[in-house]
Amino acid sequence: PAEFNTIVFYPRQSIEGSYFPEEAAVQISVDGKDWTDLAILKDDGALATLPRILHTDTVTTQYVRILARKMTKYSASRDGYMMQFSEIEIYNDK
Repeated sequence: PAEFNTIVFYPRQSIEGSYFPEEAAVQISVDGKDWTDLAILKDDGALATLPRILHTDTVTTQYVRILARKMTKYSASRDGYMMQFSEIEIYNDK
């Protein structure tokens, strides 16, 4: 388990954040089976390729996942939707 309170999402840089979800939940779990929403990431299209930073209460957990709740429509993908990040940082900012 690790303690953290900051999550930074870096959008894909090559296409102005086209693969960034419109809404995604950051979820945590201690066992990898039962998940709890920690934070909701809502995209601001004006940010384009800038990182999105989420500050949360400090938590200690074993697993973190990103669950897309509303994808951005992108016509170049096979089914019209895609989610990609360049990088995700999770750390304790004390």
